[in-house]
Amino acid sequence: MQRFLNIEDSSGLLLGTAALVALVWANSPWSGAYHALWATELSVDLAGQVITDDLLHWINDGLMTLFFFVLGLEITHELTTGQLATRRSAAVPAAGAVGGMLVPALIFLAFNLGGTGVDGWGIPMATDVAFALGVLALLGNRVPPELKVLLLALAIVDDIGAIIVIAAFYSDGLDGRWAGLAVAGLLVAAAAQRAGVRFLPVYIALGTGIWLATFESGIHATIAGVALGLLTPARPLLPKPTPNGSPTSSPSTPTSPPPKSERSRSASANRFLSPNDCNISCTRGPATSSSPSSPLLMPGHR
Repeated sequence: MQRFLNIEDSSGLLLGTAALVALVWANSPWSGAYHALWATELSVDLAGQVITDDLLHWINDGLMTLFFFVLGLEITHELTTGQLATRRSAAVPAAGAVGGMLVPALIFLAFNLGGTGVDGWGIPMATDVAFALGVLALLGNRVPPELKVLLLALAIVDDIGAIIVIAAFYSDGLDGRWAGLAVAGLLVAAAAQRAGVRFLPVYIALGTGIWLATFESGIHATIAGVALGLLTPARPLLPKPTPNGSPTSSPSTPTSPPPKSERSRSASANRFLSPNDCNISCTRGPATSSSPSSPLLMPGHR
């Protein structure tokens, strides 16, 4: 996953190039072929359940589900060990996303209230976060990481909010049976993780079933990607083996500093040592001591 996230520069360039080609193609004399391409129908048979849809909806409901799954993975990492680990830091992008949905909708209603297009108030609530992230990826290291994390959090909250709005105001009806199956699948996936199941095909099958149930329920299928991404653990489930075969802790786990009481006792003891005693105790300190006078501290060792 880390290797995949490290090629974001290339993905941003590809996204920008595709958008430019689509813009030119859709406004050219060959625009009919462009629209015909997106209207091409594809059928997929999943365990006897045949899904037939056009190419545009396969991208919106299929590939975008993978996109939001990756966003969910990144947000899970940030909420666990990253820049959104505290409630205060996580509340900022959440409030920004809510405001980013409400304010455009209110502006739209202010200009269209009483008109024929008033029912379209939900349209300006959507945010094209994928394109925004692609533009940021092109800028590379010139963009602070905090801005990328903010956009990731905005994308998750905005997607959940948009799905709630669509389900409540723009849906012809939800299929409760399929929605219940989707929720049950998420519960099974969570239980499998807690039970220590590490067999990847199990989660692939569960994820596919959850996506299918969400799709058939009438809820936008990207919510399945968000939910599965947020359920995925942010830390490795198994310790990495050392060269001699024994397990070791995750390298991302920080070394705990000594307790404050221990540091206080050490500082108090040093006040009763003479300079000569202090030199002796320093030379007999552990190899990991950060004292520059320690003869056991190797160059480059931290």
